[in-house]
This record gives sequence, structure tokens and C-alpha cells, in this order.
Amino acid sequence: MKSIRVLVLILCACFVSVAWSQQPADQTNFGPISVPGTSVIFDPDNVISPSHLAKMGGTAAVQALTFTAGSDQTFTFSATGLVGCCGTADIGPDGYQGNSAIYKLKSISGFRAPRTLPLVGVFTDGTPEGAAPPAYNYKKGVKRQTFSPQLNQVFFIGDGLTGTGKGSTQTFNVPATATELWLGFADAPGFHGLPGAYGDNPGSLAVSGTLSTP
Repeated sequence: MKSIRVLVLILCACFVSVAWSQQPADQTNFGPISVPGTSVIFDPDNVISPSHLAKMGGTAAVQALTFTAGSDQTFTFSATGLVGCCGTADIGPDGYQGNSAIYKLKSISGFRAPRTLPLVGVFTDGTPEGAAPPAYNYKKGVKRQTFSPQLNQVFFIGDGLTGTGKGSTQTFNVPATATELWLGFADAPGFHGLPGAYGDNPGSLAVSGTLSTP
């Protein structure tokens, strides 16, 4: 009888462990929200002066969500619509084929990737300050399943899928100290050098997202 009771206790403990591990994460959704092609990702939390922003021809980055800082949080995204870089809205959220090599601005990183004018994001803690992190490393491309940007580091979002309009949903790990998500675009003359040249970016994207918290 004792061995039977021990076996029952073990089975119960295993059941509780499995049930706990299968508990769904808490989820917070946003959107769809409009992200104009003029949205300057380098201006979260109004770090750029209005006069500087006007010279860039852009508008402030779009705040998508504020949330409580914590570890092991993730985002997924979806986006539709058309934007453009030269007066015509002719490209979707994944942007044009080509290379971006855009410099950092204040505490926000630069953007170097094998895409131009894709939807991008940046996580902040509400007060971006200090040295900017390096640009995210996209040597393995933008079709990966998972990305882990740093605080204040501009990162590719696109349409949120591993392919353009198809594929698996990509997952974006949130920095543990982040409390805000901002959306916009990384632009510069010829997509190289100092951020700017937003004035001829027509169109907008409709963006939705889900924050999962364990």
C-alpha cells in the first residue's frame, strides 16, 4: 500500500507540473494603429527637438504600447499597407530590396540591414539617454524566427513574418528594462548616413501587435 501511495503522489506531482507549464502567457494587444511613412524612429520620447524634426521632414515615432518591465517578455506583429520613399506609396511593410546604412542619432542606434524603408521598432525605458548601442546585426538576414534587440536599438519588424506576406510569425524578445515600444521608419538620403529625407515618404501602415508576458 505504501508503494501505491508513493506512486499516486508522484503522478499527482507530475500532473501539477505539466498543468503549470501549460499555463498560457498573459497577453496585451494593440492596434491596428497607423504608422505614417514620415515617422522618425530616431525620435521616441521626443528626444529630437521640433526644429530638428522639421528639418528632417518627418514626424515623431509612433508609440505603440507602454508596459511593465520584466524578463522573458515577447512581441509578435502584423502589418499591412503601403509606404514609399520618393513620392509614391509602392512598398509594403518589409520595405525595398537594398541595403540601409543609417547612422545613430543621440541615444538611438543606427540601422544597417538588407532592406530599405521597412517598418522598424525601438524599445525604450521612457528616457533614452547615454551612448547608443551598435546597430543590430543582420548578417544572417531578416527572415529569422527570433530577434533580440537591445534597449534603444532600432530593429526590423516588416510584416512580422519570416517571408514577405507568408511564412511563420516572428518573435521579438523584449529587453528586460524596456517599458515602451515605438514604431516608425529609418530613412536617410540614399539610405546612407545621417537620418533624414522623410519629407517625400507618402502612405502609412496599419500595425497590430501582441505582448506576451509569462
